[in-house]
Amino acid sequence: MYHQVHVSPEHKDLIRFLWWKNGDLDKEVIEYRMTVHLFGAISSPSVAIFTLMKTADDNELEFGSDAAKFVKNDFYVDDGLKFVPTAAEAIQLINSSKAMCMKGGFKLHKFLSNSKEVLAAISPEEMAGSIESLNLSKDSLPIERTLICSLVTPSKRRHFFNRLQLVNNHRLRGQDER
Repeated sequence: MYHQVHVSPEHKDLIRFLWWKNGDLDKEVIEYRMTVHLFGAISSPSVAIFTLMKTADDNELEFGSDAAKFVKNDFYVDDGLKFVPTAAEAIQLINSSKAMCMKGGFKLHKFLSNSKEVLAAISPEEMAGSIESLNLSKDSLPIERTLICSLVTPSKRRHFFNRLQLVNNHRLRGQDER
């Protein structure tokens, strides 16, 4: 996720690393500047989350407050988890959230749901790897775990989707799997 958030040109001098040409420690050290945020930098999680929140704020009027609230309140870094009463609401929220995030340069994918109706509305390439080859007319839905939540499907009448992976090419302007 972090590699998807670009560092603005005026801030590239602030994220540097050293390397030896061809990994040879006898060669001269080369200094590099990062053009994207990196995993392991102490600032990367806050920068990524800020960028995602900024995307929701910037696009709330166009895509609705439900999508913005979902992005702002129901994500843990790059995973989103949301329960809604109906499959129709889940599908609407998925579509508006995908469009909102795409406008900010993010691509939501790796969707899961405990509803075959919701899954049928999602293209196979946008589904989580564990279900992308699932035959919705014959196969039963698997039990999935996410963070601290485990649901047995379809006994609950709530529809959910989770593990939304963010892929982004958003330029950071002082302001995004695992």
